[in-house]
Amino acid sequence: MLEYMLLRRPDEFGLVPWGEWYRLKDVLKVLAEEGQPAREKHIRELNHLAVAEGLEPAFVIEEGLIRSSQGQPPQPQALEEPPVLLFGFCRRRAHAFVLANGLQPGQGERVVLAESQDQALAWGRRLDPEPIPVTVEALRASREGIRFERLGEAVYLAPELPPHLLKLPPLPQEKPREHKPEPAKAAPSQPFLPAEDDLPGSFRLRLEPEDQTGAGRGSKKKSWQKERRRERRRKQDGF
Repeated sequence: MLEYMLLRRPDEFGLVPWGEWYRLKDVLKVLAEEGQPAREKHIRELNHLAVAEGLEPAFVIEEGLIRSSQGQPPQPQALEEPPVLLFGFCRRRAHAFVLANGLQPGQGERVVLAESQDQALAWGRRLDPEPIPVTVEALRASREGIRFERLGEAVYLAPELPPHLLKLPPLPQEKPREHKPEPAKAAPSQPFLPAEDDLPGSFRLRLEPEDQTGAGRGSKKKSWQKERRRERRRKQDGF
């Protein structure tokens, strides 16, 4: 499977070699899509098995790149006249940038295009679960001096593509933020104070109520003394 991908039909899987090399992470993603998930260690195990049988290691892995030691991969060929339309993709976070600046390849790369939008989006899902579809006016771009290449039967390559040659869906409108009323501030909590009678070393001043006649303690004392004097006079008088 790896030899078929790297040496015979890389275009069938949307893979583009850099000379002899491919990005290892792209190769592993393709294997997972084809139902044969693998990791770097599994490919290295294949090499160990080959060496154990007296054979040359089938693959070379260096700094995140992989190549086959069994031959040279196919290379892109210049294309005189591309189809009228080709299809690409961009990440969602690059949507606004591509609308304003066009499709720009990374360093040492080229823009990868397909003849169908479905194929382009399938390749784009390796980078973004919901890639943005991009339609390229390829024939018009070629007449304006942009050179296209073709790799195998399925992959088209181009350098930077300016925005006037692209068609993208409009940017999604941002939803207005709902105004939520601020929660009412809770009143500051008051420190707990026990009842006055419960405070240590405290007492409450109690006022004696007045009698029905309105006289206070002084009048009660005088009334008692008068009554005692009357009692003494009665005894002296013989009553």
